[in-house]
Amino acid sequence: MIRCFVSGMPWITVTLFSILIVSVTMFYYLKAGWLGNDAISPIIGEHDPYYHVSSRGVNHLHAVAVLMTVVMIISLLSSIAIDRRVFMATSVLKVCSSFAFIVANLFFGVVEMSINTIILSFCQDSDEHQGTAQ
Repeated sequence: MIRCFVSGMPWITVTLFSILIVSVTMFYYLKAGWLGNDAISPIIGEHDPYYHVSSRGVNHLHAVAVLMTVVMIISLLSSIAIDRRVFMATSVLKVCSSFAFIVANLFFGVVEMSINTIILSFCQDSDEHQGTAQ
């Protein structure tokens, strides 16, 4: 089952990262006032006492929005450029998933036996001493 889904996981990761970086960039556009009416009302509302932002603060928000735009463009172009490497990584991940499946089965077997041993020891002690603390 793991081997079936392992080829899609890198693409899901790249897609979710791209969605995240675009949404953060849009958040900074909204905060800088380039989307919406003004700089801060879409974020905190007009009822807040910190509603008025100085021009220096707005300039900083504009600079961060431009920086996030550059970061977004670089990350999207990088994710497009690495598609061949992602294909190579999926084949490696398929082999690794087989190894991880074996290790996980052995580990969970040992953990299951340990938990069962602790519970059985507790039940045996409780049965021998009729539930009294000694």
